[in-house]
Amino acid sequence: MAHAMALTAWEREDREFTISRDYIAQVVVDSGDPRSEYWDMMRRGTVPVDSLLAGRMTGLTLAVLGQLNATANWHRIVREIVFGGPPRSPLGELEAEFWDDPRRAPAARRQLA
Repeated sequence: MAHAMALTAWEREDREFTISRDYIAQVVVDSGDPRSEYWDMMRRGTVPVDSLLAGRMTGLTLAVLGQLNATANWHRIVREIVFGGPPRSPLGELEAEFWDDPRRAPAARRQLA
């Protein structure tokens, strides 16, 4: 569980989180490098191909965000995407408006009317 928590700190807590280059460097180590404290466990484990590919895509996206030193409440954005929750960011509102998504916040619907 500690290993999973190390890889998902950026999205777990409902707060602003800055994805920095240093943070990404640690995530890269913890996701498959012999220097990781989780290496002994990882080298004995197996990962389904779908999970491996999804993890790689997430890692590449995080690497771009780390280059940008991006800060956001990633937890709320992930909930919006994964669980189909209401938009929690200006970008989410714009996307919901573009797709005419009924989940968008009531205030945003009133502004469009």
